[in-house]
Amino acid sequence: MVDLKNSSVINSNVGKSVGVDKVVKNVVIYARFGSSQNDSQVKSLSDYIDKHDGWNLVKVYKDIGVSGRSTKKRSGFNAMIEDALSGSID
Repeated sequence: MVDLKNSSVINSNVGKSVGVDKVVKNVVIYARFGSSQNDSQVKSLSDYIDKHDGWNLVKVYKDIGVSGRSTKKRSGFNAMIEDALSGSID
C-alpha cells in the first residue's frame, strides 16, 4: 500500500498478472494543492483506484503551493513525467 501522507512508493503487486488475460497497470496519483495539503483528495483517488481490478497504485506525486500556470517549478509533476518516460509507470 502506498503511504498517502508521505508520497511513498511501491506496491507489492508490481508486474503481477491478475487472471488469465489481465495485466496489472501501474498507476499513479498526481495532486497539486494551493497552499496546504488536502489528503482527502488523494484518499478519494486512492479509493477509486482500489475499486479497479488490475490497477496497482505505485506512487503519489504532489506539488503543494506551486502555481499550475507552468510546469517548470512543479517537481512532483516533472518527476511523474520522468517516471512515465522511463517506463516505470503505465
